[in-house]
Amino acid sequence: MMDRNTTIGLILIGLLLTVFTLVNQPSKEDIEKAKKEQAAKKKKEHRNEDKKSNHKDVVKYNANIGNDTPIPQASQTPVKKSRFSNLRK
Repeated sequence: MMDRNTTIGLILIGLLLTVFTLVNQPSKEDIEKAKKEQAAKKKKEHRNEDKKSNHKDVVKYNANIGNDTPIPQASQTPVKKSRFSNLRK
């Protein structure tokens, strides 16, 4: 059987974890903001997939007209700078 100090300690730990969980719950505003960000991200990914499928259609069209080499399409994504690019100066 547990003694009195062990029981009090376990109860305090349980209360601490419960309070910590309740205090750190996201607010309704945070949840709505996260949903909007996720929807915007999905919409952007969907647009990117449409661009990729359009590129594949162009390549197929060029291949069908007798040209074996597909016409390369310009990339729509900006070139990311390396975090070491400023060291090249």
